[in-house]
Amino acid sequence: MSKNIPTLVMVGGGIQEAAAVEIVQSSGYRLLTTDMNPDAKAFQKSDFTFCSDGRDIQKIAKYINTNKFDLNIKGIFTLTEMVETVAAVGNLCDLPSVSLKSAGLCQNKIDSKEKWVHDGVPTPDGKIVKCIDEARVFLQNQQKDCFVKPLTGSGGIGASKISSNKELEDYYSLNNPDELLIEEHLQGKMLDLNGCFNEKGEFISLGCFERSFNDDIVIEKSGIYPSSKHIDILNEAKDVTERAAKSLGIKWGPVKSDLIVTSSGVKVFEIAPRLHGPKGTVFLTSISGGTNHLSAILPILIGSSLKDDEIKPPLFFSSFELIMPPNKPFSSIDLNKDFKDVHEVLIFRSSSKNILKYSKSSDAIGYFFSKSKDFASLSIKNHQISKNINFKD
Repeated sequence: MSKNIPTLVMVGGGIQEAAAVEIVQSSGYRLLTTDMNPDAKAFQKSDFTFCSDGRDIQKIAKYINTNKFDLNIKGIFTLTEMVETVAAVGNLCDLPSVSLKSAGLCQNKIDSKEKWVHDGVPTPDGKIVKCIDEARVFLQNQQKDCFVKPLTGSGGIGASKISSNKELEDYYSLNNPDELLIEEHLQGKMLDLNGCFNEKGEFISLGCFERSFNDDIVIEKSGIYPSSKHIDILNEAKDVTERAAKSLGIKWGPVKSDLIVTSSGVKVFEIAPRLHGPKGTVFLTSISGGTNHLSAILPILIGSSLKDDEIKPPLFFSSFELIMPPNKPFSSIDLNKDFKDVHEVLIFRSSSKNILKYSKSSDAIGYFFSKSKDFASLSIKNHQISKNINFKD
């Protein structure tokens, strides 16, 4: 294989990230994947692999610098929460990246919120509380539901809606946090935006996803791409994301935002200097028939140009749906019928000796993916697929 082909480094190579390997390779690059698991799924087809904890910045940086010339390593990215690793390694290895300070701000919910409030970026009202009494005061002053979550973390771990003092007491009894973020609980449609600052510092929206969550727990229930929201809302989502990113010092590279559309406008929960996770970025944008978002930003990651005039809009609505657990143990999972529009099924656990009850995102059995020409028929199709998932004893 020619040494002239650029190599990109992907930090994190789990079952979801494995699908990114082919996208990178089909776009004309080689891929070096790092993961702490020697049997990581993405290792199977990657051009090069390196086994390392994603948080071991020095180890990853040393390996890249040692092999940078021979492998023609030109860029680094992640589709996981390892944005601080990517920023630190990028700076240590002279690869295009955001600053470590900006990556750190994105990971700290209170620091980012304070910056946004100072800079006038719309975000839910919230504060850091250091004890349950402070949380009670905030809940009482809001006079409505609130939402609590750890200062750092992912996957919905430790996040919960709070509607009463009793629920607040139960939360503290279970989690015993030293500090946490408490915010007003807003009603509205959740939006994810993938975007990218190009080589000129111009922000380009790649597209928006609509997401929904389980009513009782913080676990992603479904996602649809592209969003069916009015163009004015999508433009506002782009504007809020750009302002939020610049407020944290980000003016280059990929950006993902978590947003909510409220009666008073679009507000931002969090951003990160990466694209959204594989379910949206890798699967949904590919299934939709338009330009895959990961493929679109690869030139920027190696310090080249983002060709936004070549980004093709989606031709279909695509979606993923959470596979809900049966009220029984199961030994395997099958679809009763051959649904030709089921494009992909991600199974994280194929059996369970116990009755599963979802409490966090890592509990999920898996997701199935489908597409349709219109928004309405997609919902009908997904309902039919869900009814025909068979859990064998």
